[in-house]
Amino acid sequence: MRQRRETASASSKGSSSGEASEEESSSNGAEIRTTAYVGNPRRSSFVWLALLLIITYCCSSIYHYQFQSMPVPLTAEEAGKRGFSEIEAFKHVRALTQVGPHPVGSEALHLALQYVLTACENIKKTALWEVDVEVDLFHAKSGANHLRSGLFSGRTLVYSDLNHVVVRILPKYVSEARGQSILVSSHIDTVISTAGAGDCSSCVGVMLELARGISQWAHGLKRAIIFLFNTGEEEGLNGAHSFITQHPWSKTVRVAIDLEAMGIGGKSTIFQKLFNPNELTCGYSHSSTFSLCTRPCNNILLLTLP
Repeated sequence: MRQRRETASASSKGSSSGEASEEESSSNGAEIRTTAYVGNPRRSSFVWLALLLIITYCCSSIYHYQFQSMPVPLTAEEAGKRGFSEIEAFKHVRALTQVGPHPVGSEALHLALQYVLTACENIKKTALWEVDVEVDLFHAKSGANHLRSGLFSGRTLVYSDLNHVVVRILPKYVSEARGQSILVSSHIDTVISTAGAGDCSSCVGVMLELARGISQWAHGLKRAIIFLFNTGEEEGLNGAHSFITQHPWSKTVRVAIDLEAMGIGGKSTIFQKLFNPNELTCGYSHSSTFSLCTRPCNNILLLTLP
C-alpha cells in the first residue's frame, strides 16, 4: 500500500496539467484519493499580455481616427466663394486670441465684439445680391436666469448689460423664410485666465467663415439661418437666455445648434442632442464627410435634465 501511494504521488508531480494527488487509507482499509488542480501561471501571464496588446491597439486606432485622419485645410482660393476655408477660420481665431482674456465686463470683450461685428458687416457687404444679410448688435439690459438643472439647480442668476452680435441670412425672394429659422450659436466671452482659443474662439471662427459661405448661396434656402455670437456664457448661459427671452428673432427658431469646445483638437462631434431629433442626426451624417457622434455622452447628460 505504501509503495502504491508513493507511485501515485510521484506520477502526479510529473504531470503537465499541474495535478496534485494524495491518497489516504481509512481505518477499515478503504482507499481515499484527493486530487487538486493547480493552474499554470505561465498561461495567465500570456492572457494578460494579450489583453494589454489589444487595449493598446484599440486606443491607438481611436487616436488615429480622431486626431490623425483630418481633412486638408483649404485656403480661400481653394474653397472658393461658397466653400469653407479652415485657413480663413483660423485667422479669426488668431485675431480674437490676440486681445487676450476677454471675460464679461472687460475692455477686451468690447474689442472682441467690435471685431466680430466688423467681420459680420463685411459679410453683409459681400453677400450675393439675392441674399439678405441682417446684422444686429443686441443689448440685453437685464434679466434673470433660473437654473433648472446641473450643479446649481434651483438658483437664479441675475445679469445686466450683455451685448451680442446677431446675424440673420435668408433668401431675398422667399417671404416665408422669415417665419422659420435655424439658430447657430456660440459665445465670444472667455474666463479670466485664458485667451480662449479653444473655448470658444474656435467656434466663433467657424461661424464667421460659415456665415460668409452661406451668404453666397442662401438664395436656395427655404428657411433663414441665424448666427448668434453671444456673451455671458461663462457665467451660466446668460447670453443664450437673454436672446431666447428678449430678442424678437428667437420666436422663429425651429432648430438650434450650439457650438462648444471639447478640447483643442480632433474632429467635430455631436456631443449632445435633445428630444431625440433623429432626422437632424441622419441629415448630419449624410452631409458631413467626417461625421462623428457620441451616444453615451448624450445619455449621461440627459440624466441631468429635469
